[in-house]
Amino acid sequence: MESATIERAGPPRLVVRGTAHTAGWRDAALRFRGIQRDKGRPIAVYEFTGCRPSIASQVLSPITTELDLRSATRGNLVRRILIKAEVNSRLVDLDRRAGS
Repeated sequence: MESATIERAGPPRLVVRGTAHTAGWRDAALRFRGIQRDKGRPIAVYEFTGCRPSIASQVLSPITTELDLRSATRGNLVRRILIKAEVNSRLVDLDRRAGS
């Protein structure tokens, strides 16, 4: 996964972008896995998933999905979102100021 950002143009949404190792991935999605606690602060945990192709060429392919921010924060219950992918993860902290 290359990025996990909040886009505020229009309805605010969480946008996750990555690269698949093969062509033909479809139905990229963020699957809710639960709420974790870190020092008492809740974190919504999502898995970045998609449907693998049954036959595919070996070529790097972009894959993107997005989720309404209100849904991603479980109705504003959490202010941090952890997205787990196959090889890495990203933490989005809604309270973190830009540039800090």
